[in-house]
This record gives sequence, C-alpha cells and structure tokens, in this order.
Amino acid sequence: MSEVSNPGEDPLAERLSALREEFDSSFSRPLKVETERGDSALCFTVDGLRYAVLLSGLQSLSRCLPLVAVPSRSRALLGLAVMHAQAVPVYSLPRITRMSAPRGEYEWLAMLRGSAAVGLAVQSLDGYAQTAPEMNISDGHTPFVSGMVKHKGFLYALIDAAGLYQAITQQSADLEKG
Repeated sequence: MSEVSNPGEDPLAERLSALREEFDSSFSRPLKVETERGDSALCFTVDGLRYAVLLSGLQSLSRCLPLVAVPSRSRALLGLAVMHAQAVPVYSLPRITRMSAPRGEYEWLAMLRGSAAVGLAVQSLDGYAQTAPEMNISDGHTPFVSGMVKHKGFLYALIDAAGLYQAITQQSADLEKG
C-alpha cells in the first residue's frame, strides 16, 4: 500500500495545492479590462497604401459587390454597388486622400456610418488595432487623415470617417444642384 503524503511535508504537493487553488479562484474574479487602450480601428490596404478607420465610424463591412461605373465629375467615385436593394456609391480612398490613382480589384466594401449609404472600396483586411493618443496627429497635407495607427509593425493612416462622410455627402449634394 502506498502512503499518501501530507501537504505539510511535501513541497511539491504544497505547490500543486496552491496552483490548484489559484486556478479555481481565477474563475470567481472579474476579468481585467485594460483602460489605457484607445478606440478600436479596422486596418486595411487599398492600392498598396495602409489605412485605418475607427470602428465607431463604420456602419458595416461586407464582401464587395460588382461595381457599375457611372459618369461622374467626382474622380474618387469608382461606381455603384447594389446593396439591400439600394444603389450605394463606392469611393476610392487613395483618390480622396490624394495619395494615388485607384487600381486593382476590391474585395471588401466598408460602409461609413451615416444616414445615406456611402461605401469605401477595400482590397485586403489587415486586422484590428487600438489607437494611441500620442498617434493622433495630422500632417495637415493629407485630407481626412487624423493620425496614425500602429499594427503589426506597420503604420496606418487613421481616416477621419465622420469628416470624410460629410465631405462626400456635401460633394454629392453640390453635384446634384448643378
């Protein structure tokens, strides 16, 4: 018959007992929430350029539907996509921010939050990141860029979604007037 060791006599048994108690008690404590983090942002790539938009500035994200080119005075308008029985104007972020001309295929459609449907064409999703207050700076030369977001060692231009939405809807209203 084997002897059962007394926890007071065996250091290994004492350590195992302490670890078991710590593990069991961890389920009764509330989760730790980091309060130092900033807002969540979606990081993505368009035409080789890296962008980020705060999740609070997006209404939805879906696979990009076929775009139908339409005549427009807006160089940034790529075309219209039909989404939920509604024609949605889809824009090129590089054209809006004056960084490059649109090229390539688009995989995703990021819908900006607002009363009218406005979409941004996205080529690839890179993930989510947290903003940092020290990165909320703008160079003043790139329209609608309010700062930078660092994700997996790369910097992404943080887009001011509300300002961008307002400018697009205002431009659309101006074009409709004449």
